[in-house]
Amino acid sequence: MSQKAAKGGSSPPTQDPLWRTIAGYLNFSSGQPDTTFQKSLNELWASSAPENPWAEFPKRLRDCLDRLRRESSAFGDCSQALAVLDLTFEELYPAYRRFHADLLFHLTDADFQQPFFLGRLFEAVLSQGAPWDEVDRIVHGALDHLNDFVGYRPLAVLEDGRKTQPYPHERFRPIPLYLRGAGVAFGPYEPIVSGALEMIQRVPADMLATTYFDFDRLDELAVDVRAYDHEHPANKRTNYMFGEWDPHLIDSKGFYRRFVVRKIILDALVQWVERYSRETSREEALFDASAVLCGTMLMASSISGAGPSTHDSSVTLTSLLPRVAQQRDAYYDWLMEQAHGARAERLQREARKTRQPFGHVRQALNLHLAHHGARQVQHRYLAHLYARMGHAPASREQAAAIPSLAARFQSEMQWRITTAHWHLSRSNLPQAAQLLEELDDLFQRGVQCGALLDPWNILGFQGNFPLFSSREDSIPDPRVEILLSLVEGIFGVYAHTLAEAAVQGDRALSERVAQAFQRFAEQWDRYATTAVEDLPHISGDENWKSARAVAKALSDWRAAGESAGDITFWREHVSEFESSRSYAQVVHTLLRKNDTVAAMGLLMHWLSQADEVGVESGPHSIFSLLLAWLKNVLTPLRASNQSPQPPDPAPPAFGSNACVWDRVWKDVCRLFDYLEANAGDYWNVPTWEGIAGTTAGRSGTSAEQAPSELDEETPDTNGLLEDEESTDWGDPLYRAAYEGVVFRDSAWDGNVDEVLDSGPVGESSEIELIGRRLLPHLRFLVTLAAMWQETACALLP
Repeated sequence: MSQKAAKGGSSPPTQDPLWRTIAGYLNFSSGQPDTTFQKSLNELWASSAPENPWAEFPKRLRDCLDRLRRESSAFGDCSQALAVLDLTFEELYPAYRRFHADLLFHLTDADFQQPFFLGRLFEAVLSQGAPWDEVDRIVHGALDHLNDFVGYRPLAVLEDGRKTQPYPHERFRPIPLYLRGAGVAFGPYEPIVSGALEMIQRVPADMLATTYFDFDRLDELAVDVRAYDHEHPANKRTNYMFGEWDPHLIDSKGFYRRFVVRKIILDALVQWVERYSRETSREEALFDASAVLCGTMLMASSISGAGPSTHDSSVTLTSLLPRVAQQRDAYYDWLMEQAHGARAERLQREARKTRQPFGHVRQALNLHLAHHGARQVQHRYLAHLYARMGHAPASREQAAAIPSLAARFQSEMQWRITTAHWHLSRSNLPQAAQLLEELDDLFQRGVQCGALLDPWNILGFQGNFPLFSSREDSIPDPRVEILLSLVEGIFGVYAHTLAEAAVQGDRALSERVAQAFQRFAEQWDRYATTAVEDLPHISGDENWKSARAVAKALSDWRAAGESAGDITFWREHVSEFESSRSYAQVVHTLLRKNDTVAAMGLLMHWLSQADEVGVESGPHSIFSLLLAWLKNVLTPLRASNQSPQPPDPAPPAFGSNACVWDRVWKDVCRLFDYLEANAGDYWNVPTWEGIAGTTAGRSGTSAEQAPSELDEETPDTNGLLEDEESTDWGDPLYRAAYEGVVFRDSAWDGNVDEVLDSGPVGESSEIELIGRRLLPHLRFLVTLAAMWQETACALLP
C-alpha cells in the first residue's frame, strides 16, 4: 500500500472541500463511522500539519461553519456541529485524560493529537445524541463508547461460576493507525505502517493462512500506548510484545477485526530508521523496518489466532513455538528471494554479518527491548529501595526514569508506609492518618487501573498467571507477593496508628481510623487470598481483631496511669491476644516507653504460647523484639564511659558504674533464664530423629521425656506465666508400645474433600511441612546466638 493510497487519493485536494465534508459530518451525522469523513480528516491533517491541532482545529472549523451558514441554506442551523466541537475539545478530551490519569500518565497531549483518534472522539460524542446541553450524560456515555480495549487479560472464574470482569479504568482507546477505507493515519509512524501493510498484501496467501492473518478482515490497526512493563507476566507470553488481535472485537462470523501493535515496537523501529539512514538511503531503511514490523505482526497473529476458536485447549505455547519459528523463517526467506539488484546485495551482506536474514533490524530491535528492560529493572529496584528508606523525592525520580505504571504505584505506596511509621514513632498522629488515607486511595486506584494485580486473580489462578488457554502454560505471578507485601504494610500502618491513638487518648481519630481499618479489612477478605496454599497468610479480619485488642489494652493501660512494670495489669489483658501481631504491637509500644519489665513478661508469655499464636507473622517477629529488648537494656551500660566491673559483695552506691553493671547483668541473666524455661524444644538443637515423626507443633518430645521436663523447676516470670496442669501420661507399659509410632491414613491422597475436584488443591509435601516447623526453630537459635554475642560485646572491657 503506497502512502498516496494510504491518504486516500493521488494528490491532496484543496482544503475547502475537506472542511466542508468534516463540517457536514459533525452537523448531520449520528456518530456512525464514515470513511469519507475519516479520510477527509486525515488528508486535512497531512496537508496543513498544524503545530497545535487541538487549538487550531476548533477555531478554523468554527470559521468554516460561519462561512457555510452564510453561503448554504443546508447549514442554516449549525448548532449540532458547534455543540459537538465544544463537547469534544472542552469536555470529552479533558475528561478522558482525567479518567486515565493513572493508566496513561506518561503520555503528553501530542501523543493523542492524531487524526483518527480525533475522529473517534467525534463519533463517540455524536453517538450520544441530542439534547446537547446534557453534558454529564454525553461525556459519560462517550467515555464508555471510547474505552473498548484491554488486550490479553486473564479473567478468574470463581466458585459460584461468576466470571470477573476488567475494571473500567483498565479499558482505554488505542490510537488508530489505519482504518479500512480511510488509509494510514498521518504521523510519525505513517511510513513504516504503510510499508508494513503493503508488504502484508504481497505475502503469499498460503503463508498468511498459516499465520491466521487476513488483510481483508483488518478493519483497524491501532497502537497500544500503555507504558511497557518489563516485569509484567503477560510479557512472558510468546510474541505478546509484538502485538495481538483484539480478543474482544469479534464479527458475526467469529473473526477478530482489529489488530493492535505496541508503542515500544514502533518507537524502536522509528529510532532505528533514523540511525540506519546515515549508512544508507532512508527509503532502504524504511523498507527494512517495514519488513520487520510486518514479520512481528505475523508472528503475533500466529499466537492470537484468527478468532477465539482457532486454538482449543489441547494447543499449548510449547506446541506453537516450532510452528511460529518455521513461519518466521519462511517469511524472511521469502523476503530475501524477492529482493533484487543493489537491495539484494545489501541484504545478503547484512545477513552474512548478523548470520540471519534482516538480522541488522531484528537484533537491533531485540537489543532495544533488552536495554529497556534492564533499565526498568535497575530504576525499579532503586525506586523501591529509596521508598523503603522513606526518601520520597529520590524514589519518585527513579520511578519517573522509566514509564512503568506498576513501579510508580509500588514506590508511591511503599514510601508512604515507611513515612507513616516514622511519623508514628514520633507521635505525629495527624500526618500518619493523612498518609493512611492516601494509601487507601492508591490501593483502590492501583487495582482499578491495573497497576496492581487484581486480587481476585490470586484465588482464581492460585497465585499463577495463565499465558495461554492450556493449564500447563501458567507461570507464578510475581505481582502476587508484591501485592500481599503492600497490603500487609497497609495493615501494619493501620494497626500502628490505632495503637498510637490509644496511647495518646485521641478517641476521635481512633474511631475514624478504626472504621477505615475495618472497611479495608472486610474488602480484602472478600478476595479470600488465605485459601491459596503456599502464599503468605494475610487476613484482614485477624489484623483488625488483633489491632482492636491491642488498642483496647493500650487504652486501658493509659487510663490506669501507664505504670511501668505493672505485670498484674498485663496478666488480665494477655488472654485477649490471639496472634503474634498483638504481642508484637504491645511489646513494641512498651519498649518505646522503656518498660522492659512488662515487655519481658509479655515476650516470655508469647514464647510459651508459640504453638497457638506462632512466633512471627509478616514483619512481626519475636526474634527481632528479643534483640530489641536486649539492646534497650544494654544501652545504659554502653553509655557508661568506664569499663564494667564485677559487682562487689556489698551493694555499691546508687548511680555508680558498678550499680549500672549490676542492674544490667541481673536483667540479662533473668532474660536468659526465662528463655531457657519457656523455649521448650526451641532451646535445643533440632535433630532429624526428633522432627521426622511429627510435622506440627513445637512439642516434638516423646511421651517419656515430657513429664520430666514439666517437672523441672522453672523460674517464675512475675506470675505472668500460668501454671500448666499436670498431665496423666498413662501406664508406661502402653506408652512404650506406641513410642515412635506415627499414624498414617492409607486413604490419604493429599486432598481434603471426599472426591478429587478440579484445581490445584493438593497439600504440601512432607519435606515442606518439616521445613515450616524447622525454620522458626533455627531462627530462634540464630537469635539466641546473636543475643549472646550482643551481651558479650557490651559486657567485655
